[in-house]
Amino acid sequence: MYIIYNEDGSIRKINLTDFIQQGNDNVNSIFLVIKDKTAYDWAASVLFELPNGDVEVVTPVAAVQEVEGEEKSGWLVSIPAAVTIYEGNVKFSVSILNLQGQTLFTYQGKLVINPAAIVPDETRITYSQYEALLQYILTLKFDPALEVLFATQAEIDALFN
Repeated sequence: MYIIYNEDGSIRKINLTDFIQQGNDNVNSIFLVIKDKTAYDWAASVLFELPNGDVEVVTPVAAVQEVEGEEKSGWLVSIPAAVTIYEGNVKFSVSILNLQGQTLFTYQGKLVINPAAIVPDETRITYSQYEALLQYILTLKFDPALEVLFATQAEIDALFN
């Protein structure tokens, strides 16, 4: 994800559409860039407001990343587990600062934290179900051109009923 600012603080381009899963720890990030500036010309501060009202401050790190086919210098905000602990909307506020610490401009937005994947309880199958599954796999039609196995939903349902 990224936010690219023009030098006047207006948003040049923004992409905040990554899938963020509850409990992720530094899996997702937001790259902050000011057009025609390097990370050493400015600073950034980011805070997140969680669905329960808690506020987390995250310190970005200077980084170079490819955005829109070009390498750009900016600040990378890795989103820690403390921010993804709850599912739902997380508000965030980015402050772009000059090197003296004065705020040049800000941006506020929200990210959606999606629920953690639900892992089913351990499922046990009988030996005969296991054998039936193996036999069924052996009967599937293989299309070498597509490199896939074909089965109808009815065939799959019949196997487990």
